[in-house]
Amino acid sequence: QRQYYEIKAVESLTKAGQVREARELLPRINVAGLDANLGARKRIVDARVAALEGRPDQAIALLNQVERTHNIDPALLAEAFQTRAQAETSLDRPLDAVTSLIEREKHLVVKAELAKNQQQIWLLLQSVNRAVLADAAHASRDPLLRGWLDLAQSVDPASGPARAGAAIEAWKKTHAGHPAGEFVKTLAVPMPAIAGIGRVERIALLLPLTSEHALAAQAVRDGFLAMHAASNRPDKPAVKVYDIGANPAQAPVSYSAAVRD
Repeated sequence: QRQYYEIKAVESLTKAGQVREARELLPRINVAGLDANLGARKRIVDARVAALEGRPDQAIALLNQVERTHNIDPALLAEAFQTRAQAETSLDRPLDAVTSLIEREKHLVVKAELAKNQQQIWLLLQSVNRAVLADAAHASRDPLLRGWLDLAQSVDPASGPARAGAAIEAWKKTHAGHPAGEFVKTLAVPMPAIAGIGRVERIALLLPLTSEHALAAQAVRDGFLAMHAASNRPDKPAVKVYDIGANPAQAPVSYSAAVRD
C-alpha cells in the first residue's frame, strides 16, 4: 500500500507540472518482488516523467517493458498506450501515435473514454499530409488502422455537412463494423455559428515559460504550434506566445499586453 500511494503521489506531481520533484521521488520507490501491476504502474509514471523531461525515446523503452509484462490490469495497459502516443507525438511520429491509440482502445470500457480516444486519433490524422495517409493506407495490413486512414482521406469536415455525410456513408459501406462507426456521425454535424466574432486573425498564447512549470508550459506551446503549423489553411490566424513568468499575479499584465498588440 505504501508503494502504491508513493506512485500516486508522483502521478499527482507530474499532473501539476512538478517534474523535478517527481524525478526525485521515483528512485526511492522500491517495487522489487511486489505485484507485477505495481511494477508496471511505476514504469508508466517513470515513462511519463521521461517524456516531460524531453526524453521520449527513454519513455518508449520503459513502456516496451510494460507491454511485455504478463497478466496486468487492462486499465494500466490503456495508460501505457496513452503515454506511448504522447511520446511518439513528441518525436513527430503521428501515425505511430495513432497506432498506439488504436491499441489503447482495446483496453477501454467506458464509453466516454472511447469517444475521447477516437477524437485524439482524428486530431492526429488531421495533422498528416494526405499523400502520407494514402501511402500508409496502401501499406497497412491492419483493418482498424486502414479504416482510420481511409476515413481521414475521404472526409473533410470543412467541405460542408452534405459532402461529409456522403463521404461517411461511402466509408461505412467499405468499413462495416469499424469501431469508428459511431464517431463518424459527429463529423457531418455542422458547427454552430459564433455570432459577432468573424474571422480570427491573431491568437495570443499565454504560458508560464520561465517558472517551475516550464516543461509543462513548453509542451503546451510545442503541441499548439505543431498543430498550427500542420494546418494548410491560407487564412489561419497568426499566433504570438507570451511568457507570463513565475508570478501568477503578473498574468493580467501579459494579458493586457496581448490585448494592446
